[in-house]
Amino acid sequence: MGNFELTAVYGLDEHMFTLMGRNNLQNPNKGSIEFTWNYPILGNLRLYTQYFNGYGESMIDYNHHNQRIGIGVSIGDIL
Repeated sequence: MGNFELTAVYGLDEHMFTLMGRNNLQNPNKGSIEFTWNYPILGNLRLYTQYFNGYGESMIDYNHHNQRIGIGVSIGDIL
């Protein structure tokens, strides 16, 4: 899944942005990047959008390159 991972979180008004980058520091590089945006729609219910590109999104896909976009809702507010 990688030897190096960096995650950054940024809040702008009620919007929350998260950027995660992973790198295995080897050749060939099998890293990944994930971008998340969420916004409150009703109380603790948040609209959630995520983009992922790279290796290791899940343990079953650790050696398979994957690219996906996800849309959904989340309940609760971590930050």
